[in-house]
Amino acid sequence: MLLLFLSLSLALTIFQSQLLLGGTRRPVINNVLYVGYPCHFP
Repeated sequence: MLLLFLSLSLALTIFQSQLLLGGTRRPVINNVLYVGYPCHFP
């Protein structure tokens, strides 16, 4: 269960970092912090 959650979080982090490359200037560490809130970026 925990491993599944971690892999899903990692996939979301990678997806968000790819999505936000052209839009915002947030560093990747903030993508990790906001991994649970993919639609809450300003």
